[in-house]
Amino acid sequence: MNQYTWGLISGILAMGATSAIYNYKDPLAHLGEVSSALVGQLTTTEPCKVVQVYKKELKKELKLPKDVQNDSTQKLVAAIDIREDGRDHTVSGVYNTATGAVALYDRPHALPLLGIIDIKTLFVAYGVKDTGTVMRFGGGYDLLQSGPVRGGVVAHVDSDGKYFGGFNVHISWR
Repeated sequence: MNQYTWGLISGILAMGATSAIYNYKDPLAHLGEVSSALVGQLTTTEPCKVVQVYKKELKKELKLPKDVQNDSTQKLVAAIDIREDGRDHTVSGVYNTATGAVALYDRPHALPLLGIIDIKTLFVAYGVKDTGTVMRFGGGYDLLQSGPVRGGVVAHVDSDGKYFGGFNVHISWR
């Protein structure tokens, strides 16, 4: 086999291993940080007559933390699905009837083992290469995703007249 075949096989194995490790982490919901706009602000207590809540079985279905699922004073009042960081998330609102506190839980969904995506990028860069300093203009089109690994086509044009076109595989995280 030639070097390109070995490179392709290695890339596929690396994508599979990375996807398996990344997707099989425990996807427990977590509390986010309080918005900076609310830090240090005083709260007041308002009387509450009626709150519409969902049945307790949905707390388990939404994979909220075990202590929330087992606490009868913690009531599920809302849940929305959003797309952030290239993946779906469910954000759930829980109201504590004993304290009046409200908490939001963000649960990221598992990334696809193999999925088709549609992400386009354009960029401008300034840097140094063996011929000197150059401006680089480029773009990419990600087509496939396996866990956190994405792949697609890419093209660059440098200010010195050189160009590059091909395929790329990359991973991104926060």
